[in-house]
Amino acid sequence: MRAAKKRGKHVGRPKALSPGQVQHMHELLNSGKTQAEVGALLGVSANTIERELRKNKMDK
Repeated sequence: MRAAKKRGKHVGRPKALSPGQVQHMHELLNSGKTQAEVGALLGVSANTIERELRKNKMDK
């Protein structure tokens, strides 16, 4: 795993949402959709949506 990380490879579970899906998620939430509705549209749970929102807050 160390060697893979050194080569720049992602190690671990794949991301649930691509960057494009995260952008779409923000657009849907800004248009008034609930986290549960957005999760259903993107095929993930509302908890995944919440995690992405918290992650984005920490990044800013």
